[in-house]
Amino acid sequence: MVIAILDRDLRFLRYNTTCTDFTRIYAPDTADKLSPGASYFEVYPGSEREVGPLFEKTLAGENVQQEAVTLKTAGMYSYWDHVMMPIYENNQIVGILHVSSDATDRISALKALERTLSALKERESRLQRQLEFENIITSISTNFINLDPDEIDSGIVQALNTLGEFTAVDRARVFQLSADGKRMQNSHEWCAPEIASQRQRMLDVPIETFTYFTEKIKKLQVVHIPDIEKLPEFAEADKAECRLQ
Repeated sequence: MVIAILDRDLRFLRYNTTCTDFTRIYAPDTADKLSPGASYFEVYPGSEREVGPLFEKTLAGENVQQEAVTLKTAGMYSYWDHVMMPIYENNQIVGILHVSSDATDRISALKALERTLSALKERESRLQRQLEFENIITSISTNFINLDPDEIDSGIVQALNTLGEFTAVDRARVFQLSADGKRMQNSHEWCAPEIASQRQRMLDVPIETFTYFTEKIKKLQVVHIPDIEKLPEFAEADKAECRLQ
């Protein structure tokens, strides 16, 4: 436990050996400045924002207790529980009794626990979404089994609708290749509300128009493009098409 007595100008009057020891650990660059008469913020630079308001309240006559106050010195973070009380002389506040405890281990453990819990919640969320997706696929498959031949097209659009809403996208499409594999057409399309259909302009497209996309699809690869500007230079047509979506 660190115990120190400061005057109204926040200069050290007295302090215990624990104060000296902890200052060497957590403020090694300025530890040699710790001495009677030294300014608190010269010894612990960078702590003004966190500790300054506590000192102000104490000098205004309040007894202050604050847990887990962050101290950053020499690139290190530590955490402290502070208790501050005004010192009176002739009914005037002449200084501050400052008692602080090192809470770094406790706060570090809590932060590690929070990270673990956050990771578990994220994993649970991913698993839940995966389960929901699998249920959707099962439902779509079951629905197709029960469709008559003349209901297949509407069933495909409904499946695109379900998948589009689940993934929160603007558009979902099915493209079919010609028998010779040289052309493709947008056979089915679903659009979110207020998104215009583009199916009509994609009913007969040469396969070589979109080299990047089609080469990957021919290899049965998933095409995922989070940033169209990072597409390779030869994929200008693919990039232009993405911008229209």
